[in-house]
Amino acid sequence: MSVRKVKGKTGVFDIVISCGYGHEEKDGKQTRKQKRHTQRVECVDMLQAIAIEKELKRQLGRAGNIIMTVSEIALLYIPWVESHQATSTVKNKKRMLFANILPFFGRMIPDYIEAPIIDQYKKKRLEETKRGKINREINLEILCLKSLITFGSDPGRRYCNEPNGKMKPLPYRRPLPEVLSKEELDTILDNMGPKHRILYYCLYHTGLRSAEARNLRTQDVHFNPDFLRVKGKGGKTRIVSMSPKLTQMIKNWIESRPVGGLCFPSRVKTKGTGVLTDIRAPLRHAMQKAGITKRVTPHMLRHSFATHNLDAGVDLRTIQEMLGHESITTTTIYTHVSLVNQQSAINRTFGDKNA
Repeated sequence: MSVRKVKGKTGVFDIVISCGYGHEEKDGKQTRKQKRHTQRVECVDMLQAIAIEKELKRQLGRAGNIIMTVSEIALLYIPWVESHQATSTVKNKKRMLFANILPFFGRMIPDYIEAPIIDQYKKKRLEETKRGKINREINLEILCLKSLITFGSDPGRRYCNEPNGKMKPLPYRRPLPEVLSKEELDTILDNMGPKHRILYYCLYHTGLRSAEARNLRTQDVHFNPDFLRVKGKGGKTRIVSMSPKLTQMIKNWIESRPVGGLCFPSRVKTKGTGVLTDIRAPLRHAMQKAGITKRVTPHMLRHSFATHNLDAGVDLRTIQEMLGHESITTTTIYTHVSLVNQQSAINRTFGDKNA
């Protein structure tokens, strides 16, 4: 490290910068000797001393391997994210970076971000919020910071060194998914218009995410065999089979629409894409007609798809593939809400309650 605290002197630092090697003559012999520029400075903290070191390196022409600050790396990281990751991921990372990460870590050198600083960040974020516990949100911010530093420490870049130690997350227990019964779903879907009914059947009968269904194109729908080619998170493509009911519904729908383009286009083009942005409104209207007052979201149909398949005896690995989960650990959460499977296990062990 070229910046060192001077022992016994608060706010005093020594900056030592290597300026290469030279030769000097001693006792008639040429010897190779390293040249150094040394300067003692008074600073508020280590970060200010590092900033002075960087400026000195520029002045001395030794700026080739300067370690960047988090803000400087972010200027290069954001364009990389925009070209390599999904639109929703880009949006979330930008929000986290500009709202919280950069205001706190921006001036810091990644090499000096250690556990005590991460703990300070957690404490600050927990104290400043009035929305209750936000452990998961803070953990995602820490993960975003770690990804930025990992990007900067890549051997092909060398903007900083690798993350220093583990960035321990806050304790967080993911809540159990909320699930609708088949009867509730049928009642809601029967009260929707044709386009939104078919779109919501895609969510329920294939387990698609909202964005996946809204971006579904006619060329992604295949018949004989009947399946959808879905582009999911991170641009990963997966194949999902269609139920006979959904197959017939979507076939009739596509045949009645112009060839090509989105399966469920918006009547008003959004930012030139024509992709639906809000599918909650038709859900609310259908629930009002059906007289259902409980809280329901589009994502609950994906949860219902997974749980109902598990109840029907479908193995967890197959459900993982249909949902597009990278890890089966994510899928195992549905085993906790599958009451049918739990009751079946109890009956096998202790006997049927009707016996």
